[in-house]
Amino acid sequence: MRRQPRSGVRTRGHGCIRPSRRPRPASSDRPGERKASARWCSTLRTWSTWLRRIRTSGHARWIWPGPPWGWQRPFHAGSAGASTEPGRAREIAAASLAAIAELADETSVFVELTAGGAGSVASTFPDFRKLLDAAGRHPRLALCADTCHLFAAGYALDTPAGVRACFDQIRRLRLSGRLRLIHANDSKFPRGARRDSHTHIGEGHIGEAGFRAILAHPAVRQCAVICETPGRLEDHARNIATLRRLSGSTA
Repeated sequence: MRRQPRSGVRTRGHGCIRPSRRPRPASSDRPGERKASARWCSTLRTWSTWLRRIRTSGHARWIWPGPPWGWQRPFHAGSAGASTEPGRAREIAAASLAAIAELADETSVFVELTAGGAGSVASTFPDFRKLLDAAGRHPRLALCADTCHLFAAGYALDTPAGVRACFDQIRRLRLSGRLRLIHANDSKFPRGARRDSHTHIGEGHIGEAGFRAILAHPAVRQCAVICETPGRLEDHARNIATLRRLSGSTA
């Protein structure tokens, strides 16, 4: 029986694909790096399967679950653990991203910044800049910014001034063209807590004032915005309605 890749969608007759020409990270005798390399190979096999599905679906993005206009599945920047040196972790992650982007043909590969826990490869925009440079600035690599993750990593998204400073940093790092997707989530924990814990829009530490400023920013107006808050369908509908109200949208 063929092994099914873990996902929210199950298909029949599709096993994992092993690309015939994939770059490999340099071998190492360190246990932490051996584990990272094994994860790298497993990740590449899984993503090659996803990308084949995207190509056959006719979509340019992968979003699951999501609206009918396309699919997106952001690639989390990940965590290296305590045993892997940060520069080496970035090298392994960059090699993986470059290989996946090369397999992607015309599909965008989104990298989602993390909340900044121990061993995080990329939780800030400068981190992403380094990762992107290490991946050869591949044109199909794009940026996904999660509001809860950014807040947890220390960005002051709870104030208009903090929102401006956040997006000014994106502009200074010449990443404006890479930012195409926003995950809208409030945070259960205070700014800088490095805890990835989503809550309902306006009910966390970012608050309505923060989201009003985020949604009004020109950079965000150019992005797709997806709500990832917890709860039932009626909770999702309420959060989406809150986002529309705060953005001034009547759609």
